[in-house]
Amino acid sequence: MDLDIASSAINVVEFVDLTEERDSLVFIVMIKVDDALILKLENLARLQLNQSERASLKEDLEAVLQMVEKLGEVDTEGVEPLRHITRAEADLREDTVKGQLTVEQALLNAPVREPPFFKVPKVIDRS
Repeated sequence: MDLDIASSAINVVEFVDLTEERDSLVFIVMIKVDDALILKLENLARLQLNQSERASLKEDLEAVLQMVEKLGEVDTEGVEPLRHITRAEADLREDTVKGQLTVEQALLNAPVREPPFFKVPKVIDRS
């Protein structure tokens, strides 16, 4: 199965069904870090990198993927998946509504408003 993500080659090389054991599926993927992927990531992150920065980023991504690949070699048979960092339970409380502002109160100090909304300038240009 081939997937086209970020205009780069991503090949699913192995599919393992573990639904009976852990209620999860495992995909082992190989990602080809090429110039097209770096340019796509640069665009998505709204960065403007020079050639040496792109080369450095490419090396770093390849190193990260090699580390992840190495982790795939670890025998995890019988190891329960980590669902939380600590064993502590969160103290949850009931949600209660209190101290609400009216629309007029909320908009009182807004520099530009179009009730019942705050009006803000566009911050992301998608061109």
